Amino acid sequence: MAKRKGTLLQGGGSSQGGKRLRYSGPDLPEDIWRHIHFLMPLRDAARAACISQAFLRSWRHHPNLILRKKTMGLEHKAYRRVGMARDFTSTVHSILKNHSGIGVKRLKLDIIYDHRNLNICYLNNWLQIAITPGIEEITLLLPSKYTFPCSLLSGGNGRSLQYLKLVRCAFRPTASLGFLSSLTKLHLCEVRIKDDELTCLISKSLALKQLELLNCRQIICLKIPCLLEQLSCLNVSLCENLQMIESKAPNLSTFSYISNLVVELSLKQSSQVKTLDIDCYDESNFLCHVITKFPNIVPNLETLTLHSIDERINTPMVASKFLHVQQGEMKHDSVFGDASNLRRMPGHKHESLKDVEIIGFCSATNGVITSMAKRKGAFLQGDDTSQGGKRLRYSEPYLTEDIWRHIHSLMPLRDAARAACISQAFLRSWRRYPNLILTAGTLGLELRKNWKVHMARYFDRVDHILKNHSGIGVKRFSVVAASSYIGIASGIEEITLSLPPEYSFPCSLLSGRSLQHLELVNCAFRPVAGLGCSRNLTKLHLHSVLITDDELACLLSESFALKHLDLSDCREMVYLKIPCSLEQLSYLDVSSCRLQMIESKAPNLSSLSYSGNLVELSLGQSSQVKTLDIEFYDKANFLCYVITKLQNIVPNLESLTIHSDVERINTPMVDAKFLHLNYLEIYFDGLDGDDEAFPLEYDYLSLVSVLDASPVLDTFILSVQQGGMKHDLVSGDTTTILRTMPGHKHERLKEVMIIGFCSATSMVELTCHILENATSLETITLDIVCDVDDLEDVGRCCTTTLRKTGSCYPLRREMILEAHRGVMAIERYIRRKVPSNVELIVREPCTWCHDLERLDALEKENGHIIPHLILSLRTFHYC
Repeated sequence: MAKRKGTLLQGGGSSQGGKRLRYSGPDLPEDIWRHIHFLMPLRDAARAACISQAFLRSWRHHPNLILRKKTMGLEHKAYRRVGMARDFTSTVHSILKNHSGIGVKRLKLDIIYDHRNLNICYLNNWLQIAITPGIEEITLLLPSKYTFPCSLLSGGNGRSLQYLKLVRCAFRPTASLGFLSSLTKLHLCEVRIKDDELTCLISKSLALKQLELLNCRQIICLKIPCLLEQLSCLNVSLCENLQMIESKAPNLSTFSYISNLVVELSLKQSSQVKTLDIDCYDESNFLCHVITKFPNIVPNLETLTLHSIDERINTPMVASKFLHVQQGEMKHDSVFGDASNLRRMPGHKHESLKDVEIIGFCSATNGVITSMAKRKGAFLQGDDTSQGGKRLRYSEPYLTEDIWRHIHSLMPLRDAARAACISQAFLRSWRRYPNLILTAGTLGLELRKNWKVHMARYFDRVDHILKNHSGIGVKRFSVVAASSYIGIASGIEEITLSLPPEYSFPCSLLSGRSLQHLELVNCAFRPVAGLGCSRNLTKLHLHSVLITDDELACLLSESFALKHLDLSDCREMVYLKIPCSLEQLSYLDVSSCRLQMIESKAPNLSSLSYSGNLVELSLGQSSQVKTLDIEFYDKANFLCYVITKLQNIVPNLESLTIHSDVERINTPMVDAKFLHLNYLEIYFDGLDGDDEAFPLEYDYLSLVSVLDASPVLDTFILSVQQGGMKHDLVSGDTTTILRTMPGHKHERLKEVMIIGFCSATSMVELTCHILENATSLETITLDIVCDVDDLEDVGRCCTTTLRKTGSCYPLRREMILEAHRGVMAIERYIRRKVPSNVELIVREPCTWCHDLERLDALEKENGHIIPHLILSLRTFHYC
């Protein structure tokens, strides 16, 4: 083997005090270090590249670009609209700018937020960097209006590609597309592609083995050519305009079809299809259709799964047979009385039938839902499992007990506990099972109407599990309530407990020093000095816990490693004091506590969230808080308070989220500025008022003062949630003179979103002011409905399959009419003022959930007002 020069770890970018740090371990070749770098999770690999020139060289050839919220550490953050797009774009851009594109094998990019918050130029650049010769797998969830550039798969880029999945975009392959000679799996979901374009694509994919089409509505006739000799699996779902499927693929063996109507199916007389799963959910008497037509279409069928919801014609006897089929489904009405009255069908023998399973068995006289042959295999035969009097033995290579214990620890809790019940070997392992997450979900308990019965079953199951556990080796312990604390033992790292309200948690159980995460819910907690459990504690969450100021101060004074503190509904606390000794504390969340003052001397506190009654805030003159989310329940005109008082309390603020229920005083102009603020969200919630409308006295145009007080503001989001309208509506006459505020420029503002846009004159004036004075504006989004149920911001249910139909936020009649007035106001007053370099995005009401004609018809049919026509009584708080 040739000598390889240098080690990767000895990078040119690592230095300390002018001296290069050297690796003191074995001198490994550079390609081995590069391989180690490739095995790191994406976040760690990217971070390593940021701090070392050597790892940067390795990063430029990193093979796995998995660009998702989870892999980039964005999944646990509470985002609002543009915020997700901003952070996601920034993170992906930072990762890819240091990558050469060479050596990429897998690319996964999930853009799950609203595409209108993404600059398409960024997306084009990302794909050009990552899709290079040698790439094997591409998975892209893209903006719905985006057209995937087929040129990226031309030349050498497409020859190595083995897996291609596109979601929610347009795809227009042409004859100029090169051969995808290695493509074995193609998955298109919500992709706009036509018949001839798909034919062009698959005719160049001779190695294709699996083809999946989901919700591709432009396909009318699907033709699979005989050239696809390796195609074995075809899955077609929800392609609503599809009329015919014709396959000449000689080795197609598995076919799945789901849609509203039966299509013309042509699989050749010599069809090799052996597995068929078919569901035509709008087709009546579908079973009758299948039994009369399909024996000739799929003569070699072995497994048949049918889904039917409307069978009104009895299934007839037929001459043609499914000679190899093994499965079927049927249903009907209630039976009572003597079983001797039941009908029989003599002369019909089923001699090959071995296993029958009836799921959803009922008292119907003329049928039950049946499904055949889910064969039960052995779980894992341990040393005490037998069959026919003979013990089954494990024939694979011998593994040590610690390896089996590790395998057991990776099982979900229910499976791990079951395995311990049937095997002495696994029982020994179970006694040291590390993750005791004992919730109703992990224990397989469904919530019952009788709460006492539900909790009794829960306690019984928890008690049974813990009796067989030694308590040794537990790392995570989560339980709703229990009388035994066998799970809390030396070495435990995480505890989550939801306890009875009258229970006082015994602090003596926390004598160990390994605890890193403690979450207590609904109990009393009385820590004392010298507890000694909190030295390694990094996260503390107390919800509905009875704890006094002094007791919490006592606990915090010893929690030097604490990074995250979350206090919710702790009503004995009056004064929250964070000592300066908590140098690692970066996040503080306080909600629904009856506090009068919050004083923090933690030097590195960067994120603060507070919701509750008005409190005095003291964060020190050198406050490093950069992210603030704040809501005072009982404070009217809160926005006025924020703009006049907050600059001195948090001078280094970069991101601010404000919640206000009542604003009756217009926001004033101020001299003090938020000098670093680049992200601002304001939520006006009018649902708390008696009339559910935001106060008439408030002038939306006065929000210009907030923009004026934020000279470096980049992103501005205004959300207005209300169930009625009291503001003066803008006139239908386009000659109406709107107010202006000359001299107030917002030169750094790039993205604006107004959610719950209405036809109030002052809101139209605010929008026009922004368009005329934000000289750097790139995108303005006007969302007619404040849809608080759209947490991932994917859009109305009528425009995407990522939301269930009918899941948009319900509006009453008055607000549906107002939403349409808002759309007209945009067309009359705003669209003509949008500069050519600014993208205007208008999100209109849902054509399904907010369709008055459909809702009126339903109301008439049901004889009462349906939920879509009344406003939900829930009060929504953004948190």
